[in-house]
Amino acid sequence: MLPDINQVISLYILSCGEDGTGQEYKSRIADVSDDALDIQIPIHETTGRLKRLHIGDELEIVFIAEGGMKYYFPSRVLGYRKDNIDLIRLKKPEPGTVSKIQRRSFLRVPAQLELIMEVQGRPAVRAITEDISGGGVSFRCPGELSYSQGGLVEGRLKLPQSMEEVRFAGHMVRRAESENGKPIIIVQFAEIAERDRQSIIRYCFKKQIDIRKR
Repeated sequence: MLPDINQVISLYILSCGEDGTGQEYKSRIADVSDDALDIQIPIHETTGRLKRLHIGDELEIVFIAEGGMKYYFPSRVLGYRKDNIDLIRLKKPEPGTVSKIQRRSFLRVPAQLELIMEVQGRPAVRAITEDISGGGVSFRCPGELSYSQGGLVEGRLKLPQSMEEVRFAGHMVRRAESENGKPIIIVQFAEIAERDRQSIIRYCFKKQIDIRKR
């Protein structure tokens, strides 16, 4: 399953330290060969500015297949090509690396990140996340934090390679147990800046690539 020639794709930059990581860019498939995909120069979805890509940049490509189902796969910049217009050559995905994105859901990955939680004005407590996605987070429940279904929580955390805190408000939707029997609380985001959500999504995509490399 690959995008067709002339199909519009979404593109996210995953390279550490790359300006523009986590932001969405649009491009179009210009050509497909045995080992590469040639795309037009990406354009920022909001500003309309062209984005320069560098050889070796790690990317996440998202496209919509026939029937409306979304798929994504990791790729990287191989080089450039001239064909009436400037094109960027991307690595074609390996078999088995194209994954389906369930509608109205986000890629969830295991992650042990330090999280600061506040519940309805009580003193802040520190916790460690179990996993995270663009739609929510689960964390190991500290002893001083009680679970209340639907309860409002506020949280903040730092993603690796990021200098800024991600802040959010959410609702406790479920209480579960980890493999070692310790309580886990699942929180669904109710309020989060879109920039912060995109940072989490970028982190999840890159973490998924790292997991596959093991």
